[in-house]
Amino acid sequence: MIFRGGPLLGFFIIRRMGAHLSSPRTDKTSAFGGDLAKDSTQFGCTSMQGWRVSMEDAHLAIPDFIKHKNGSIGLYGVFDGHGGHYVSTWCSKHFHDLFRDELQAHPDMPIDINVEPRMPVEKCVAESLQSAFLRVDEELLKPEIEAELKSYYKPVDKAEVPGTCMDSSDILKVLLPNKRSTREALKILEAIKNPEGLDQQCRSIPIESEDVTMDAVGGEEERAHYASMIQEVCVDSGNYGREGVSEFSFEYAKGDMSAYSDELDDISPEDSIDAIMEEPYGEAIAHGCGAASVVLAVTPGPNPCLVAANAGDSRVILCRAGKAIPLSHDHKPGLPEESERIRRAGGSVTNGRVDGNLNLSRAIGDLSFKQDHTLKPEEQRISAFPDVRICPISKEDDFVILACDGIWDCKTNQEVVDFVRERINSAKEKNAYDGSTLSKICEELCDACVSKNPSESEGIGCDNMTVIIVKLGDSILDNKNVDHTVTMYRRPLGSL
Repeated sequence: MIFRGGPLLGFFIIRRMGAHLSSPRTDKTSAFGGDLAKDSTQFGCTSMQGWRVSMEDAHLAIPDFIKHKNGSIGLYGVFDGHGGHYVSTWCSKHFHDLFRDELQAHPDMPIDINVEPRMPVEKCVAESLQSAFLRVDEELLKPEIEAELKSYYKPVDKAEVPGTCMDSSDILKVLLPNKRSTREALKILEAIKNPEGLDQQCRSIPIESEDVTMDAVGGEEERAHYASMIQEVCVDSGNYGREGVSEFSFEYAKGDMSAYSDELDDISPEDSIDAIMEEPYGEAIAHGCGAASVVLAVTPGPNPCLVAANAGDSRVILCRAGKAIPLSHDHKPGLPEESERIRRAGGSVTNGRVDGNLNLSRAIGDLSFKQDHTLKPEEQRISAFPDVRICPISKEDDFVILACDGIWDCKTNQEVVDFVRERINSAKEKNAYDGSTLSKICEELCDACVSKNPSESEGIGCDNMTVIIVKLGDSILDNKNVDHTVTMYRRPLGSL
């Protein structure tokens, strides 16, 4: 979905986060690669849409990303999109280029691969990952990148969407820069919605104090903006094409709002949502779209390391001697250090959400939360600045798992490690381990997590799912590391 916003009030993000298909899409996109004879890692990965109306995850896997005198640096990433797949898709296509640029530009990282860096390569990688995460937000502001994001648009398959697929949880209100509360947003929605268009749960939400009129919402431009957003809901039929629009009560909306601009008058029941969505409008796509992002770099050499960067709630988990070792932690608004940053930036945390809206405190994209130009990128309400952990590789290390929260919502870190480890060992015992083993295990993990009934599971197991398993090769397991402690990398002050 392409998101648009009015310049005065920001925009609604009409999301289908909670929208479910009538049955899950369990077909998977899988891949595997890496040659342990010459690369330090091999991988298997898979992605599955599941119950969601659209697929918003994306990933990258490059076992031989950069050649170094001591071997290849492997690069892996999972980008869990929200508000659409635009930012996550862009990251999967371009993050490695930005990271390469940052690494090659690092003052302590020589361009000549046969020359040792002036500081440990893992620290060069850590700082370059931090810079690359922030670079993505900078790139997303460029007109040519906006054009590329728009080119990613693809309509929802209307045949797969049931009439009851959307409920109140599908509508995420983001009203910026005015910082309207969720309660105010609900009042505005109540003032302009079609009472028959939303489900009973949404219609039953109590609206406090006086009714909100469109005069209270704002002028003609703002009214037209809200009207166009409501066009995108069209939920009573569950279709997002011509039939869905025609069943929306235009007469009701026009009568209740009474003072639309010419822009609204140009919208008719015959207009398809797909056509409306393709029209440019207001803010850039990345203002209302983002990605929880986690990236792993595997550095070779006599002292090989895992370098994990994360912004959001996707995770990187190491299997060390059969135990799950976290190389990331979830960035949630309720964490003390996160909530303090949010409040310093002028935001608030309500019901575990930033300004009552986004349940992540760090992500790439979501540029509407990053509009205070007096603050550094790492100081914004939502920040793309990642935490980076460096883990010297031990002889007891086996594999690393990267996955989105669609997996971690269903299983604990240790449960996932046990699941993968048992199947790797079983394949080896049967002499059946080959290049495709890891991707097959990823597929089995998704099948084990997907819900059989969204109502009974209360939504658990209904998210998109993406998993990468990275197997560590003997060339980096046999090393000179003495201390194998996982440490958070603290960049020197003033170096950003």
